[in-house]
Amino acid sequence: VENQVSGETVNRFLKGDHGNPFWYYFPRLFTSLMGPWAFFFIASLVNLWRNRGHNGKFSAPLLGWIIFPFAIFVLAHGKRVPYLLPLLPAMCLLSGLYVSSHLSPYKMSKTYLRLLVTVLSIAVALLVLLGVLFSAHIAIIHSPRLDAVLDYKAISPAIWFAAAFLITVFLLLFIRSRRTWAEGCLTVALAILVIHLLDFTVIRPAMEPVKSARLFTKKVDNLMKSVGENELLALPDLAEPEFHVYAHYNVVTGKKSQIDLRSTNLPRVLALKDKEIQTSGPVAIAAGYQEVFDVTVTKDPVRVYLRKEPATSH
Repeated sequence: VENQVSGETVNRFLKGDHGNPFWYYFPRLFTSLMGPWAFFFIASLVNLWRNRGHNGKFSAPLLGWIIFPFAIFVLAHGKRVPYLLPLLPAMCLLSGLYVSSHLSPYKMSKTYLRLLVTVLSIAVALLVLLGVLFSAHIAIIHSPRLDAVLDYKAISPAIWFAAAFLITVFLLLFIRSRRTWAEGCLTVALAILVIHLLDFTVIRPAMEPVKSARLFTKKVDNLMKSVGENELLALPDLAEPEFHVYAHYNVVTGKKSQIDLRSTNLPRVLALKDKEIQTSGPVAIAAGYQEVFDVTVTKDPVRVYLRKEPATSH
């Protein structure tokens, strides 16, 4: 209770680790959170304002669901995109209601719709096949050369540029064509769907070594087996379950002020994250721990230490 109320709520609001300016969430509505669908969400908010006093009963609870938590998250010191996930259902409902009410009166050509669905089906099938092959590479083959070619940091800007270019071309073509806006919106929406599928089947697996804790826990597991240990010592910041979901070892933790690294009762394997490497790392080395390897865990640097010889207990 103390950790949840004080550490995860009050401290995260006042002085969270992921400090960002108040405008941090606004551009990410269009990238990390809702992607291009955020345009429909913004349009729905404008429509609700224009029709104020004449909206359905659903509008007040949905807006309350969004506005009040969003204001708190904007004012909070610590900001991360996943914090907004509880707001997403209400945002999607408002967006969907807006799209349904504004596009449903328009008729679409059945021939065009069939052609579009056929092209989409072929694209989806190819992407699923590509995703299966790529996942097999990640899990089985693990070629360092291919890892370098598919480095997420290198290909991500190109993917976003290609996606933006594709959507812009679609919009320009429909502005100059005789197709209805309903057909134009459907085409762009399906193109976005294919891009999102590409993201899930290829880009996110490429990000796995950078954003996932899998590599970290695998390397720690291998170290544990080599030295015959089954416990990892970690300070509270690195002891959270999200970092060890793939682990086969036990995690021992405690407050920094209560851990005496010179004690032989502590596990021989120690992991420190981010700032703790600078503050507690020298203390650990002085206590007999030696650096084994560095790894990135969900974008944070982590260093793992091993105490090869029992230190003298004080």
